[in-house]
Amino acid sequence: MAGLNLTGASMAKQKTKTTGGAPLPTWVFLVGAIVLLTLAGIGIWTLLAPQTPSGSGPQLRVNQERIELGKQPFDKMVRAEFIVTNVGDSALTLDASAPVRALEGC
Repeated sequence: MAGLNLTGASMAKQKTKTTGGAPLPTWVFLVGAIVLLTLAGIGIWTLLAPQTPSGSGPQLRVNQERIELGKQPFDKMVRAEFIVTNVGDSALTLDASAPVRALEGC
């Protein structure tokens, strides 16, 4: 085994290759940071958005949102009719104890 050199002298002559290469440009980091911040913003916005009910419970629908009665004196009694419909999937209860009042300028 005289031809075998175990001292490492022959190993020192071999060149070692580095796999590093040139550093990445600054714009790559900026684009990555913008993408990450955008994704985080979308995630937070989605979590904080109000949840809409999926059709559960009573839902009130009125046939007209506005009635135009023209110019009327404030103390004159006028009559208006609305058709109220429950389009939800449970019972709708209307409380008749609170009368409707019109205010001047409505």
